[in-house]
Amino acid sequence: MISTIFFYSLAAIAVVSALLTVTLKNMFRAVSAFALMLLSISGLFLLLNAPFVAFMQVLIYVGAVVILTIFAVMLIPDLGDLPLDHKKSPSFIPVILLIFFFAIIISPLLNQFPKSSPGTTLIANELPKIAELFFEQYLFPFEITSVLLLSALIGATILAKKD
Repeated sequence: MISTIFFYSLAAIAVVSALLTVTLKNMFRAVSAFALMLLSISGLFLLLNAPFVAFMQVLIYVGAVVILTIFAVMLIPDLGDLPLDHKKSPSFIPVILLIFFFAIIISPLLNQFPKSSPGTTLIANELPKIAELFFEQYLFPFEITSVLLLSALIGATILAKKD
């Protein structure tokens, strides 16, 4: 019962903050709403008994992507105060097309995956296997990604300092 209440509250927070992300006119507030949405998604992962995925969600998305975006918003002059250009009258044609294409893409996939019980958890031996794969087999892509993010951060700093 209590987990159902937590689920619906986290889902509501995720939906509302996602809507705020795309509708707020201030960039800094939009990024803050995006961070709240990602944190609520990690809470949903915790409710699904996936603490590793929840931790990676917070570490990678909130800890890296959102912080890098906030850094870019703060470095570019007046970007945080720059209002986003929103149309006065929203067009519903893109929304209808999005739902249509989403239904086309998802419909063949619905019967491909086996149904799992909601009480399944990670076996204690799987987490060391994930870490072993991450630091042995996928170490090079991890290092390339970290170098790419570092070079983007250095490039953003150089571009911001030229003013």
